[in-house]
Amino acid sequence: MAYILTAIGPDPDKAGTDGIICKTINRFPKNEIQKNGNTYADLCFRGLRIPELLVPKKLVLLPGSTPVLDTIDFGSKIALNHHLTALVEHIAPGQTEFIPFEVELLDGSVRSFYFMNVLQHLACLCWNMGNVFDRGRSPNGTRLVGLPPAWGDPLDVRIRSDAHSGVHIWHEQDAGKISRWMFISDELARALEESGATGIRLIAVKEISSSSTSVSWH
Repeated sequence: MAYILTAIGPDPDKAGTDGIICKTINRFPKNEIQKNGNTYADLCFRGLRIPELLVPKKLVLLPGSTPVLDTIDFGSKIALNHHLTALVEHIAPGQTEFIPFEVELLDGSVRSFYFMNVLQHLACLCWNMGNVFDRGRSPNGTRLVGLPPAWGDPLDVRIRSDAHSGVHIWHEQDAGKISRWMFISDELARALEESGATGIRLIAVKEISSSSTSVSWH
């Protein structure tokens, strides 16, 4: 079994809409132009590493904000508290990178969090099955992903059961919108659930054994 890992706010029924309200103190100088041309959104879309300069230095909560849980939602990226970073590093050593930042709560106290970059990119997806279709590649080499008209979350995603052997957290390699999702192994999912971590959502993904199917993948 594998899972898609996302961070949610205090109310699961409002996932993606009830995040914290804050002002951001950035590391990246406002008067300096990015020289590599990659914005946070561009990198995030491909599931690529976010450079430290693009990660906030501090978040200051504003009145009306929801409570800070063990995770913080950064869109398709997440941040974890110290306890959870230690857990992830124990299960998946060297497969993630953590960049520290501070969160100032409404009472003025400060908590430490760690923005998580997933460093593994694997080709696990079983194409042309369920609701996800391989439509080839664009001229620049990006994979074109076919999705149903009203695609949502979760999709009928299926992956190779042997393709992530020894890898406990990864992004799908070069798969358009799907590349931004964080996939985790059953072992890591169980550890997160047993920790009692707040703000985590796990979506089960179907796995297919390579020895029991003739599906082709790339």
